[in-house]
Amino acid sequence: MNGKLIVSEAGRDRVHELCDERTVIGTGVDADLHLKQAEVASAHCEIKRTSSGFKIVDLETASGTTINGNVVNQHALQNGDTIQLGAARLTYLGDSAATKAKPKSAPPSPLTFHPTNEEGEPRRFYRHEGQSGLGAGPKAALILAALSILALILVWLGKSIPNEEGRKQLQEAQALIAKKNVGSVRKGLRLLETLPPGTIQERTLEEMKEKAKEKIFNLERGKTNIEAENEFRRILEYHLSHKNDTGYLRSQIPLFKKRYPDSQRIEELERRLSTAAGGGASKQAAWDAAEDGLRTFLGKDDYKGAFDVLKRMEADDDFVRGHGTRIATYRGTLERQFGRHFAKEKTRALALHQQGKVELAKRIYQTLASVGCEPYSSQAKLLLTKLQ
Repeated sequence: MNGKLIVSEAGRDRVHELCDERTVIGTGVDADLHLKQAEVASAHCEIKRTSSGFKIVDLETASGTTINGNVVNQHALQNGDTIQLGAARLTYLGDSAATKAKPKSAPPSPLTFHPTNEEGEPRRFYRHEGQSGLGAGPKAALILAALSILALILVWLGKSIPNEEGRKQLQEAQALIAKKNVGSVRKGLRLLETLPPGTIQERTLEEMKEKAKEKIFNLERGKTNIEAENEFRRILEYHLSHKNDTGYLRSQIPLFKKRYPDSQRIEELERRLSTAAGGGASKQAAWDAAEDGLRTFLGKDDYKGAFDVLKRMEADDDFVRGHGTRIATYRGTLERQFGRHFAKEKTRALALHQQGKVELAKRIYQTLASVGCEPYSSQAKLLLTKLQ
């Protein structure tokens, strides 16, 4: 026995083959045929395979199971029966429940004459002679098969052939997305997202959506870049005509960074503020020289020279006003590096002391003490005292 259900739900059709002896229909995760209807129970009804066909049984639900408009507890399914569960409609296609077999017809009465041909001679009689067309059984089977095929074709057509409204919506979306206006592309994307199912293949639709989103991103980025450039020029023009007004730059840069966080003009504005706050071009040149000296001393592991440069930076009011944050960063970095250097040199001095090379150990402690970075300098002086 063969059977299947055409499930119509949420505007879409799908086919569920009745392959098992028992098929539970409901909204629960354990249901064999899962529906998405709030008014349907988790295990609403079941379809059983019997010796005479398929039978649907309501699982004692509050609303019952509706077959062909009638609420039933159980029902022997016939081909074309409609099962209504909430907003979902299930159409049964397949073998009907067996009906009572018709009594065999009486055997034909014996011939009372012998057929002859045109010459009057006896001829052979064939049993199929006198019959016209197919019998009732074969005809019913052919009709059932034709109806099943027609139903499947209609379901397939409903999924694959877009309606005229869907075509028009797709064309409108494509026309909007082709424009170079962000608002138009957004409208086109919304039309794609509400396109009737089956208008185009899902994969093609997703690709079109992604391209529309990418175009929106590029258009918005271009618009933002133009706006950022105009705002930068406005700030710069005011700064150039009011070079002593560093407060204006200080107030405008945070706003600019908030509005255009990806703009390459942020660095230039901050550099101009640093130059203006640091005492002008000549002071900026002095600052650049101090930074170069600091890097040179660090490259030679000359921590005394590096700390001397840093102390001069910290003592210069213009440097602190224009580069205070960077000076604090230099201080933290230099102290961490010297801490590691101090630990390594201390270990080396202890090893030399154990080898009897006391003078070499003393020179190491003297060098560490001269750097002037506390608490390391004090520790080095203490160790030096113990050796003397």
